[in-house]
Amino acid sequence: MHGGNVDVQDGTALTITGTGNSVSKEVVEGYYVGALAIRTADPANANVRFADNATVNLIDNAVSAIRNCGMIEIGADTVIKNNGSKTQYGGGIRNYGEITVSAGAQLYNNHALIAGDDIYNGTYKYKTYTCDGRITFAPVGKDWVLDGCNDPIVGWYHDGKEKLTDNAYKRWNGDGEGDAYYADEYTVSEEAVSDALALKAAHGQLCSVTYEVTGDIPSDAGAVPAAAKVKKGGSYTVAPVQTTSQSRYTFSGWRINGSGDVVTEIKDIQQDVKLIGVWTRRSSGGGGGSSKPTVDIPDDVPTSAHPAG
Repeated sequence: MHGGNVDVQDGTALTITGTGNSVSKEVVEGYYVGALAIRTADPANANVRFADNATVNLIDNAVSAIRNCGMIEIGADTVIKNNGSKTQYGGGIRNYGEITVSAGAQLYNNHALIAGDDIYNGTYKYKTYTCDGRITFAPVGKDWVLDGCNDPIVGWYHDGKEKLTDNAYKRWNGDGEGDAYYADEYTVSEEAVSDALALKAAHGQLCSVTYEVTGDIPSDAGAVPAAAKVKKGGSYTVAPVQTTSQSRYTFSGWRINGSGDVVTEIKDIQQDVKLIGVWTRRSSGGGGGSSKPTVDIPDDVPTSAHPAG
């Protein structure tokens, strides 16, 4: 696109997919190549707008989903995923112009060969022509997960900030062990950023939260809550307590390792956590006369003997 305007309005749809999948890596690095490639040079300014309620899908392209030297507004219902398998920089967005990404847009699980799986923002120079990138974008979405492992995406991480050699940069590796681990989180600003950026929507160290239910479990108690992975240092909202329609049963609530106070939220998680809940069933009693009711005591409740007298 060399100038002009594109306006994808509310209620309309645009899908671009498959671009560059069948061509060589050399071809996809051409200056004009992207699933949506925008070049602007005065007086031929190019502007693109995806409305918040327009359905825009830029998916499964071997090139960068967006290669921009113009001006783009990306709406909240835009999906940019699974792009960039053959491109060197910015599999999701490769920006040398002005671009705004609305909160709600999905921008993750893209890939680049050298740096910036999801976002690459920089300066492009060609002879006397220079484009300086400026980008505005939001924190990652709540339910984003990484392809291949289904780990939660919890933030933006540098993916090529540190240069190792002329054509190699230190890439995100939040799953690495020891010296191979690298997860340097980037703090998102509400303002436009003109810094050189190479970012990936990913995670750093994660802590596991698991659940266990013990005791005399009623038949309609429901399944044990699924385990979760939480950003180290983050907070976690505990699953609701288990319930039953059978009045003889009571549930203890969730306690860390089965002891201490009932918890509904865990803050500043620094290690794996196990939450244990105990079901207790009261006996129905029976008989008549002066017989005393009996109470079932779970095995994990200590008892003590009292001397006669």
